[in-house]
Amino acid sequence: MFHYMIRRAFDQILEAEEGNEFTIRLACYEVLSMSGAVLDLISGEITEEGLEVILQEATNDVEINGLVEEYIGSDDEVSKDKYI
Repeated sequence: MFHYMIRRAFDQILEAEEGNEFTIRLACYEVLSMSGAVLDLISGEITEEGLEVILQEATNDVEINGLVEEYIGSDDEVSKDKYI
């Protein structure tokens, strides 16, 4: 399912009007059900406490401090083995 979503995003870019520019960044994380800790799946670093999660109450946005983002240029760059 994950790889399908990435492929669909790139399909939408290919269908966009010519001249538009896009930047795609990918961040992957997992929330552990027992502890609620948030783990960064790209960096591979695992800490007992996980990453710091901040809720911006005014906007309901969630910020995860320290989460690694990678720029990707095609769906082929997203390896199932790396992110799932």
